[in-house]
Amino acid sequence: MHSLAVSTSLFRPRRAWLGRLVLLVALLWTVGCRPQVRDRNFDQAAAEAHAARLEAWLAKHPTDHRARQDLAFIYWLHLAAPDQATAHLDVLTEQTQLPLARFARATLAATHLDDARAWTEVSRLIAEAPGQAKARDRELALALSMPAARRAVALLGQRPGDGEAFVSWYDGLDVSAYPPATRAWLLAGRGEQAVRRGEDYRRFYAEQGCVFDWVVGEVEGHRASLELMLLEGDDSFTADPEAELVRLQCPVRVWNPDPVAGIRRLRTQVDVPGDELRLTLAAERGARVYVDGELVWARDRSDRYPVMEPSFLLPTGPGRHQIEVRLAIPEESSWVMVQATDGAGNPLTVEA
Repeated sequence: MHSLAVSTSLFRPRRAWLGRLVLLVALLWTVGCRPQVRDRNFDQAAAEAHAARLEAWLAKHPTDHRARQDLAFIYWLHLAAPDQATAHLDVLTEQTQLPLARFARATLAATHLDDARAWTEVSRLIAEAPGQAKARDRELALALSMPAARRAVALLGQRPGDGEAFVSWYDGLDVSAYPPATRAWLLAGRGEQAVRRGEDYRRFYAEQGCVFDWVVGEVEGHRASLELMLLEGDDSFTADPEAELVRLQCPVRVWNPDPVAGIRRLRTQVDVPGDELRLTLAAERGARVYVDGELVWARDRSDRYPVMEPSFLLPTGPGRHQIEVRLAIPEESSWVMVQATDGAGNPLTVEA
């Protein structure tokens, strides 16, 4: 009994100290935490008050980069003060690799026609994305890499020597480390530069999954897009051995023998190794695309505005699958683009 009493008394001070430690941590959390938004109605006055609190906080904690990023977005999006936002974003892009700060700074630069700064930020965001140390930053950077890559390609041709800079930068990337949509934009940009430099550009578009091998059917109908709907349920196909199919970059152009309206069917086969087929589609005029006889895209609908370059992830299952394009050609020619990859964005084996 005596030993039990002694043992119990020895634990009491430890419990007391534990309670004091919890209170101390709670106090430090309350006093030392960065300012948080507490106004449900975050109007102009609330934004100005919160910006003032963040400025005071950063004066004491200048390395709290997340707080500085919050402040930059309040200035930019809530207070319409791009100069103050830019000043804080400049600090962040110089001292950190925060992907959202880089993307925001690139966007501000582009809206102010500062193409050089926009290129600097999007190129760094993309290059840094796969190696971001924190999982949250890595996921965000890879998500932002697609619009960043689109911006990088759009900037080509705006500055002297930017093509050579793009090629040098591209050669230092591991393109396979990026999501499929990002890879497509990067490969498109590199392919464009290969065309301008007189290089073999075909491999860059082939890596995107661009489909070039088609069997072209004979001309059908007389009213082009107006008759696409009438072909529903008609799976007939008559090949035209004289059809002229011209490969562009990723699209292919199909010609009619005479400058008259009509429809041509294009067919090919793709081997899908996994459960999903990813298609990215575009067409100059009206078109309908089918996979194994099932309609997946109609650009000729008059009751809605069509998506101009959609991507689809289709649960086809593994094996060989047929892609058919019914392409409206209102006069002499029209082009269509089909990119076919697996779910991870890898190009497929194609056989017309």
